[in-house]
Amino acid sequence: MYRHILVAYDGSEHAERALKTGLALAKLLPEARLVAVHVVRFDHFEEVSIAD
Repeated sequence: MYRHILVAYDGSEHAERALKTGLALAKLLPEARLVAVHVVRFDHFEEVSIAD
């Protein structure tokens, strides 16, 4: 049925529910692969430098 399950996670209540649902679905589908993506908002930081 499903081969890939993608869950975006940002720490919110909705993301917690989505992760729990994705885990439950993955347990029912052993052939499926669960991938969680943690999302971070960079506009909350004053300065980010990747050049250093």
